[in-house]
Amino acid sequence: MPAAPDLDVAHPNFVAALKASNKHTEQVAAWLRRIGRHVVVHPLHIRPSARDRLLYADGGDLTVSGMRVEVKQRAVDFETAAQWPFPTLIVDSVSNFERKEPKPVAYIITNHKVTACFIVDVRTRDLWTKVSRQDGRTKMWERFYELPRSAAIFRKMA
Repeated sequence: MPAAPDLDVAHPNFVAALKASNKHTEQVAAWLRRIGRHVVVHPLHIRPSARDRLLYADGGDLTVSGMRVEVKQRAVDFETAAQWPFPTLIVDSVSNFERKEPKPVAYIITNHKVTACFIVDVRTRDLWTKVSRQDGRTKMWERFYELPRSAAIFRKMA
């Protein structure tokens, strides 16, 4: 088995990306509050090095009405479900999802502008497939869960 990559080298912009994703999570939380949901945004804890990453795993991005919800932002520009350019949505990496306790009840996958999203109910998990893809940020190959776009719920956020 090959040695694990040095994540500090493979993803040197991790901390900046994490801080940006936290701002994005706050925008999603604000949208959920506007539509009447009770939302808690979990505090951001930054690991000192990639070696310590598992010690800094959190309880999720958001708690919505008492349930764990994960937020993912994609660099895809879409304002309608039909504008999503792929037949599937990447939900999460297999390793990240399997490590999560408690499991999230949903994933909210937004466009870059945070004006539209797909909501993936984890009860659709029987439709998820595992695929190997190269992570766009780290360039490392990883296994991801994805599901057909039609199995997710589209919502406008603006």
